[in-house]
Amino acid sequence: MGNYMDEAVTDDRGRIVVPKEVREELDLRPERRLSFVPKGRGLVLTPEIGAEELVAELKGCVHRPRTVVRMHPEVNRSTLMDIIDQAGPTGDQFIGLQ
Repeated sequence: MGNYMDEAVTDDRGRIVVPKEVREELDLRPERRLSFVPKGRGLVLTPEIGAEELVAELKGCVHRPRTVVRMHPEVNRSTLMDIIDQAGPTGDQFIGLQ
């Protein structure tokens, strides 16, 4: 995100106009909700995001736990792999097959 040195003036109702470049970069559309957080002598405005946007933003940050499978001596490795394929997990969950 770029650094902006634009300024705004509040009107008699306390409204300000966010510069167009900032609105576009932050995807501030009409009716978009903002959170106001006082910070020192300033104010931080943060666009609120919905659950779908939050999930999309966090995608890749959280990884599923990796599972180590220890095979019983009587279990055939190909049978185990067939079971894993049918269950549908990603292959990286089953690293360390021993």
